[in-house]
Amino acid sequence: MCIGKRISKLRVEQNMTLEELGNKVGVGKSTVKKWESGAIENMRRDKIGKLAAALNVSPAELMGWDEPISLEPDEMQTERLAHYYVNTETARLADEIKDNPDLKVLFDASKNLTPENIKFVIEMINKMKGDD
Repeated sequence: MCIGKRISKLRVEQNMTLEELGNKVGVGKSTVKKWESGAIENMRRDKIGKLAAALNVSPAELMGWDEPISLEPDEMQTERLAHYYVNTETARLADEIKDNPDLKVLFDASKNLTPENIKFVIEMINKMKGDD
């Protein structure tokens, strides 16, 4: 199922109008309609997160990347929110690395280090920061 159909299905299941969903996400109802119809194919990451939260699903579930989690209602909300915040933090870090060439060099250089060498580098960074 494409993302537009998933958005529409979830919105209707929750008895939400285009306008109500748009208000929760911070867009107009015409934008929601364009998402549902497929007229807008590429959504911004922040809108995917807000849309998923408004529809009570994880961003991955909204995008069709994973299966729905079958938990009790309160546990389901907690699990989805935890998943959302982890993904949001990961996305934030990825943006920082992407936007800062020095961080990118550090990240790229650390990918092939052994666990012992990673520990050593962290100790050196903490010493430089004065966090002995």
